[in-house]
Amino acid sequence: MTTFWIIALAIALVGSALIVVPLMRSFFGGHEGDRHPGITLGTGIAIALILPVAALTLYARWSSWDWAASGAQMSAQEAEQVHSTGEAITSLEARLAAQPDDLEGWQMLARSYMSQEQFGNAARAYQQAVGLAPDDLSLRADYAEALFLSDPAGPAGEAGMMFAELVEQTPENAKVMWYGGFVAFETGQDARGRELWSALLQRNPPAPIRRIIEERLGTSSPMGDTLMAGAQAATPASDGTEAAAEKTSVAEPAPTPAPPTDPDAIQLSVTVSPELAHRLTQAAPLFIFARGASGGPPLAVVRRGSNELPLVIEMSDENAMMQGVQISTMPELQLVARVSLSGSPAAKPGDLFGEVKYSRQDGQQVAIVIDQVVE
Repeated sequence: MTTFWIIALAIALVGSALIVVPLMRSFFGGHEGDRHPGITLGTGIAIALILPVAALTLYARWSSWDWAASGAQMSAQEAEQVHSTGEAITSLEARLAAQPDDLEGWQMLARSYMSQEQFGNAARAYQQAVGLAPDDLSLRADYAEALFLSDPAGPAGEAGMMFAELVEQTPENAKVMWYGGFVAFETGQDARGRELWSALLQRNPPAPIRRIIEERLGTSSPMGDTLMAGAQAATPASDGTEAAAEKTSVAEPAPTPAPPTDPDAIQLSVTVSPELAHRLTQAAPLFIFARGASGGPPLAVVRRGSNELPLVIEMSDENAMMQGVQISTMPELQLVARVSLSGSPAAKPGDLFGEVKYSRQDGQQVAIVIDQVVE
């Protein structure tokens, strides 16, 4: 479009020259026969100047071309080229290869990887940054978070140990409170976990995290499909739960699933195998969670009860454990359903579970059969 305007302007200037040049020749070459030579020359110059402006203005006004749409399209294309995250990451990687002591550059690269959910790459970038600023506790917390999300060992790995140290070093850091509390619960330090999450709750965390904390601490009514931690010790079956337990003592097929209400949600059909159904003698917490394709800590979780089996649920980004994590963008996941007979969110010997490898290419509906026992 820019080329078009340049050509149009050039043509208009040529047309103006055809008017002005003869007039100038006449004026300077002699105009004895002209009674008003100044007026003639001035009029010609005015017409020559007005002609290209008028032509371009009238074309823009009467043309059928959609100028607004064209401008918007060009702006979008330019913005996409300028702000392409992939190109920015590649450029930043090249710069850091030549300037490995650029602390701010490593942090920027790590944040870019986190935004793309490339947690392993983010952890490596943060590791470089921590090497340049080992006393920066906030930076160490960022590194521990990326490591937590990328390490299959999760809380039991290096990230868990890092957060246990950070809790003592910087207990007021909200990120440290969140992950430190999670690690505490997973390692059986419930009192410490409650202490950290109670303090974090006073800081008005984002809604998804608040819901998880409130359910775990028992400060709000159960919210079903937004929970990770929150399991309470299983209680002896009363008359009501005996009937529920009897219902799950015989394996039943899952109800026929209806079409998913969320186009990005995963619809899970969860059943228990006939061989293990007899172990469900009382109601127990049922955790259904999604991990990365290579394992690691849960990224999204739904909590229900074993007395609801068989059941069909939907899992989406609303069930994410951490703010900013979107399972809808992950092409592959590991989906697990576990009945916690001990009542603990962490897996214990004797718990019943089932798992499947899930790919977005397989569609939205997935079946999980609880047919294994935690050793």
